[in-house]
Amino acid sequence: MPKGLSMVAADQLWKAYVVSEDNSKDAWTNKWNWILEEYEKLHQQLTEVSAKADNIPKKAPDQRSLKPFPNSVNHEYGWISAKPDFRLEKYGPDIMQAMPLPKSD
Repeated sequence: MPKGLSMVAADQLWKAYVVSEDNSKDAWTNKWNWILEEYEKLHQQLTEVSAKADNIPKKAPDQRSLKPFPNSVNHEYGWISAKPDFRLEKYGPDIMQAMPLPKSD
């Protein structure tokens, strides 16, 4: 509670804040709800187009497995990264090599 305000005044300020929040929500809905409907229409159209498209590659299901789980993970921190399928560095520690400098004559 701010200094110098009574409990009644602080309560009235809080009630006014809550009422203004509700009014703002209603005002936004009245003014901008049409854009949510447009986004829903666009989403439906894109879903229909992507369902009909033949050239979009389908993602294969993930065949990796986390099993077998260790009996206790307290002493095995990072046990998932020990599996080669779950390593972040798939291609080695540094795949980006700087281009060589031009040879001076």
